[in-house]
Amino acid sequence: MLKRATPRFFRQPNLHRRLTLALVAQTVLVLLMAALALFLVLGRFLRAGEEQRLERLVEQVSIHEDSRDQQALEFDRGFPDDVHVRLLRGDVVVAATPGFPAVPLDAPPGHSLAAQHQVLTREVREDGVRYTLQLVGDPVGVRLALQAYLRALAIIVPAAALVVALISSRVAANMLSPVRRLERAAAGVSGSRALRTPLPGATATDELGRLANTLQATSARLADGMDREVAFLRAAAHDLRSPLTALKTRMEAVLAKERQPDAYRAALRELQRDVDRMAQLVDHLLMLANESAPGDLPEVDLVAIASTAVDAARAARPNTTLTTSFAPDTPRVGGDAILLNQLLRNLIDNAALHAAGASAQVSTARAADGGAILQVKDEGPGLDEAHVKRLGEPFYRPDPARTRGGATDPGTSNLSGSGLGLAIVKRVVEWHNAQWQLSSRPAEGFSVTISFPPLPAGTPERRPAA
Repeated sequence: MLKRATPRFFRQPNLHRRLTLALVAQTVLVLLMAALALFLVLGRFLRAGEEQRLERLVEQVSIHEDSRDQQALEFDRGFPDDVHVRLLRGDVVVAATPGFPAVPLDAPPGHSLAAQHQVLTREVREDGVRYTLQLVGDPVGVRLALQAYLRALAIIVPAAALVVALISSRVAANMLSPVRRLERAAAGVSGSRALRTPLPGATATDELGRLANTLQATSARLADGMDREVAFLRAAAHDLRSPLTALKTRMEAVLAKERQPDAYRAALRELQRDVDRMAQLVDHLLMLANESAPGDLPEVDLVAIASTAVDAARAARPNTTLTTSFAPDTPRVGGDAILLNQLLRNLIDNAALHAAGASAQVSTARAADGGAILQVKDEGPGLDEAHVKRLGEPFYRPDPARTRGGATDPGTSNLSGSGLGLAIVKRVVEWHNAQWQLSSRPAEGFSVTISFPPLPAGTPERRPAA
């Protein structure tokens, strides 16, 4: 069976058809409105011409008295046959031309329309007698002219619509060609995953240029996100591979020969520390992967949280010197106690890991704006400014000199320089709408200062006695 060929216009994309039809509909509507206006103007013009003709013909009609003592009508030479005349005296028809239309006797003075005719009614006097003279024009000329105009419109409007459709299709194609180029370029970028490829028209200042610029910026952000994701996954896989390899090696060594129970217990403790380290690493990876901040933050006591974290760190790291300085007027903050405890643990672990043998201090104070300040600083070897700027990036390890001797305390479970500690701190700071400031110089230690915003106005500050 032969398929019926689809017209090319209906094979065009949807937007092309809609734009073409919109242009055609708009043009046809304008044509019809203009034709209607011209029709009304033409009709009024023809009627005005008929009125002026009747006004001139009044002067060509004269009244005289015939031999039977009756009034009669007399016309000048050249008086048109399509104009009918009637003479009235009161309500009595004195004289009328043959075939006079059915115009009412009481037609108002001046120009009027009656029985589809143009009527001119005038009062005249002859020998002291008042008469009414009526001239009626034949509407055939006006009607024929208007009918001819309508027939012309019936041909002109469809022909104009067809021409406009052809032109509009071409115009729509030209208007949409930049959109198609942008579509093809965007499809090519998406297919090749080269998301940073410049899109055509992105430098223009019109609407399409702004759209192309927005798409290009979005693609660039997606490319940055994909790069970060790939780097994150590679670093995570690398950091998980090392403890897994060490764990497997230790297990193989333990199973290689028979051992005493005490040796097995010691080996299991070592294995437990490796498992704890991997579990903490996984927990931190999950925390970094979570983009959503906690909901409403309750009011918490920053000093109590800091005291608990310091006590736990002293128990886990008996060889690390930790001092505290908690201002009595430290205000309460809005926060999540578990996350803040994790933040402090990471900061203390960072100080103990990278500044082994040096003392560290945890302090709190009231800020000038009514908020709270938390600071953790150590007296370790410090870092130069180039490394400080990158701290907080996942898996960034700044300086091997600050990682020597890390994680030497038995029974501890820390990240051992995986580069996630400060990244977690940065994420928790952002979730609490706080600000952090890192300060360090070589041989001058390292400090992290976190400024928490004040509680909303009207919130009472309460802290139980330590």
